[in-house]
Amino acid sequence: MRAGSDVEIRTGVEAELGCCAAGGAADAELARQVLAALRRELPLCWQQIRPVVRDGGVTLEGRVEWIHQRAEAESIVRGVRGVAHVVNSIALTAHL
Repeated sequence: MRAGSDVEIRTGVEAELGCCAAGGAADAELARQVLAALRRELPLCWQQIRPVVRDGGVTLEGRVEWIHQRAEAESIVRGVRGVAHVVNSIALTAHL
């Protein structure tokens, strides 16, 4: 079910956790897999990361405290089967 190329479809887990799948069932399943991997590998900060999945590509959004968390999130997502490419747009929280 594709609502349009610029429309994000939020269903089930994605709506609850803040993840978006823009390309129907395949992207929704990939989004679930990405969320599961982030949850498993980054238990302390996965909820601060919002993956947006479109046509097999994943854009990571959100904020984390440390640069290694940002890099690790990207590495984890790259390791998920079916991910075509990753854009890491995760920002770092400023430490004052």
